[in-house]
Amino acid sequence: MNNVTSQYSATIASYLTRAAAIAKRSGLSVQVETPYLRLQRRASSASLLFHPTHIVLETIEVEPRERYKRYGSAMLDDVIAIAEALGLRIDLIAETTTLREQRGLVQSTLESWYRRHEFVGPNDALMRRTPTTSRVQLR
Repeated sequence: MNNVTSQYSATIASYLTRAAAIAKRSGLSVQVETPYLRLQRRASSASLLFHPTHIVLETIEVEPRERYKRYGSAMLDDVIAIAEALGLRIDLIAETTTLREQRGLVQSTLESWYRRHEFVGPNDALMRRTPTTSRVQLR
Protein backbone atom coordinates (compact mmCIF):
# COMPACT_ATOMS: atom_id res chain seq x y z
CA MET A 1 0.00 0.00 0.00
CA ASN A 2 2.83 2.39 0.79
CA ASN A 3 4.28 1.91 -2.71
CA VAL A 4 0.93 2.76 -4.30
CA THR A 5 0.62 5.90 -2.18
CA SER A 6 4.18 6.87 -3.04
CA GLN A 7 3.55 6.39 -6.77
CA TYR A 8 0.27 8.34 -6.54
CA SER A 9 2.06 11.24 -4.81
CA ALA A 10 4.95 11.17 -7.26
CA THR A 11 2.58 11.29 -10.25
CA ILE A 12 0.71 14.27 -8.84
CA ALA A 13 3.96 16.05 -7.94
CA SER A 14 5.23 15.56 -11.48
CA TYR A 15 2.01 16.93 -12.99
CA LEU A 16 2.05 19.92 -10.63
CA THR A 17 5.66 20.76 -11.48
CA ARG A 18 4.99 20.59 -15.21
CA ALA A 19 1.70 22.47 -14.95
CA ALA A 20 3.28 25.25 -12.89
CA ALA A 21 6.05 25.67 -15.48
CA ILE A 22 3.50 25.86 -18.32
CA ALA A 23 1.42 28.41 -16.40
CA LYS A 24 4.43 30.59 -15.60
CA ARG A 25 5.47 30.61 -19.26
CA SER A 26 1.97 31.89 -20.05
CA GLY A 27 2.39 34.77 -17.61
CA LEU A 28 0.24 33.37 -14.82
CA SER A 29 1.02 33.70 -11.13
CA VAL A 30 1.21 30.22 -9.61
CA GLN A 31 0.73 28.85 -6.13
CA VAL A 32 1.24 25.13 -5.50
CA GLU A 33 -0.36 23.51 -2.45
CA THR A 34 -0.22 19.81 -3.29
CA PRO A 35 -2.52 18.52 -4.77
CA TYR A 36 -3.81 22.01 -5.72
CA LEU A 37 -2.56 24.46 -8.29
CA ARG A 38 -3.90 27.98 -7.98
CA LEU A 39 -3.56 30.28 -10.95
CA GLN A 40 -4.02 34.02 -11.17
CA ARG A 41 -3.77 36.68 -13.83
CA ARG A 42 -5.08 40.17 -13.65
CA ALA A 43 -8.82 39.93 -12.94
CA SER A 44 -9.21 36.14 -12.97
CA SER A 45 -8.17 33.10 -10.98
CA ALA A 46 -8.60 29.33 -11.04
CA SER A 47 -8.15 26.48 -8.62
CA LEU A 48 -7.19 23.06 -9.99
CA LEU A 49 -7.18 19.80 -8.05
CA PHE A 50 -4.81 17.23 -9.56
CA HIS A 51 -5.43 13.48 -9.66
CA PRO A 52 -3.25 10.90 -11.44
CA THR A 53 -5.79 10.57 -14.28
CA HIS A 54 -7.45 13.98 -14.46
CA ILE A 55 -7.76 17.54 -13.22
CA VAL A 56 -10.78 18.89 -11.38
CA LEU A 57 -11.44 22.53 -12.17
CA GLU A 58 -12.80 23.53 -8.78
CA THR A 59 -13.23 27.24 -9.39
CA ILE A 60 -12.72 29.81 -12.04
CA GLU A 61 -13.47 33.34 -10.92
CA VAL A 62 -13.48 36.79 -12.42
CA GLU A 63 -13.73 39.97 -10.38
CA PRO A 64 -17.34 41.19 -10.62
CA ARG A 65 -16.51 44.54 -12.25
CA GLU A 66 -14.38 42.75 -14.87
CA ARG A 67 -16.89 40.15 -16.04
CA TYR A 68 -17.80 39.79 -19.71
CA LYS A 69 -14.38 41.09 -20.81
CA ARG A 70 -12.95 37.63 -21.72
CA TYR A 71 -10.81 37.29 -18.57
CA GLY A 72 -12.64 34.09 -17.65
CA SER A 73 -12.30 32.70 -21.17
CA ALA A 74 -8.57 33.48 -21.20
CA MET A 75 -8.13 31.69 -17.86
CA LEU A 76 -10.13 28.69 -19.08
CA ASP A 77 -7.97 28.59 -22.23
CA ASP A 78 -4.88 28.50 -19.98
CA VAL A 79 -6.34 25.63 -17.93
CA ILE A 80 -7.16 23.74 -21.13
CA ALA A 81 -3.62 24.30 -22.45
CA ILE A 82 -2.17 22.83 -19.25
CA ALA A 83 -4.46 19.79 -19.43
CA GLU A 84 -3.66 19.27 -23.12
CA ALA A 85 0.09 19.45 -22.48
CA LEU A 86 -0.23 16.87 -19.70
CA GLY A 87 -2.68 14.67 -21.61
CA LEU A 88 -5.25 14.89 -18.80
CA ARG A 89 -9.00 15.35 -18.94
CA ILE A 90 -10.71 18.15 -17.02
CA ASP A 91 -13.75 17.47 -14.85
CA LEU A 92 -15.97 20.17 -13.37
CA ILE A 93 -19.36 20.91 -11.97
CA ALA A 94 -20.83 23.88 -13.79
CA GLU A 95 -22.60 25.93 -11.17
CA THR A 96 -23.02 29.63 -10.68
CA THR A 97 -22.21 31.57 -7.54
CA THR A 98 -24.91 33.06 -5.34
CA LEU A 99 -27.49 35.28 -6.98
CA ARG A 100 -26.08 38.35 -5.27
CA GLU A 101 -22.63 37.76 -6.77
CA GLN A 102 -23.44 36.50 -10.24
CA ARG A 103 -24.75 39.76 -11.76
CA GLY A 104 -26.77 38.20 -14.53
CA LEU A 105 -24.84 34.95 -15.03
CA VAL A 106 -27.46 32.24 -15.21
CA GLN A 107 -26.88 28.49 -15.14
CA SER A 108 -27.70 27.93 -18.80
CA THR A 109 -25.27 30.67 -19.85
CA LEU A 110 -22.48 29.08 -17.81
CA GLU A 111 -23.15 25.62 -19.25
CA SER A 112 -23.17 27.03 -22.80
CA TRP A 113 -19.85 28.76 -22.10
CA TYR A 114 -18.25 25.47 -21.08
CA ARG A 115 -19.75 23.68 -24.09
CA ARG A 116 -18.17 26.28 -26.40
CA HIS A 117 -14.85 25.16 -24.88
CA GLU A 118 -15.62 21.51 -25.79
CA PHE A 119 -16.86 20.34 -22.40
CA VAL A 120 -19.59 17.70 -22.52
CA GLY A 121 -21.55 15.96 -19.82
CA PRO A 122 -24.24 13.43 -19.01
CA ASN A 123 -26.30 16.13 -17.31
CA ASP A 124 -26.31 19.89 -17.19
CA ALA A 125 -23.90 20.36 -14.30
CA LEU A 126 -21.31 17.55 -14.42
CA MET A 127 -19.04 18.24 -17.39
CA ARG A 128 -15.81 16.83 -18.78
CA ARG A 129 -13.27 17.74 -21.46
CA THR A 130 -10.93 15.09 -22.78
CA PRO A 131 -7.55 16.02 -24.25
CA THR A 132 -7.50 16.40 -28.02
CA THR A 133 -4.88 13.64 -28.29
CA SER A 134 -7.27 11.20 -26.57
CA ARG A 135 -10.11 12.14 -28.90
CA VAL A 136 -7.93 11.49 -31.94
CA GLN A 137 -6.86 8.08 -30.61
CA LEU A 138 -10.48 7.04 -30.03
CA ARG A 139 -11.45 7.51 -33.69
